[in-house]
Amino acid sequence: MTGEPDGTAAAPAAPRTGPYQRLIAAQDKAEELAGSASGTILPFSYHPRLEVIADPALLQAPELFFNAARLDRSIALATEDYLRLAAPRIARITATP
Repeated sequence: MTGEPDGTAAAPAAPRTGPYQRLIAAQDKAEELAGSASGTILPFSYHPRLEVIADPALLQAPELFFNAARLDRSIALATEDYLRLAAPRIARITATP
């Protein structure tokens, strides 16, 4: 991990399986800053040290779907509304196979 000693800075690329190719923050740190369990973390930040990052490929869809802070509920949001509300940093976070 580079950056802040509490783990809030982005980590270098870590080997992973499945669709996730990078470890951005440790799971326990992400859950602490987001105030919710992994899998239910909202695509918005309410903590000044939790930055929202969106991959540009994600923004090609007209509508985005998120878990609504619960694993059994989802919400749909127009991509343009998400960009306006969340104001994420746009950065490539996925790898092309």
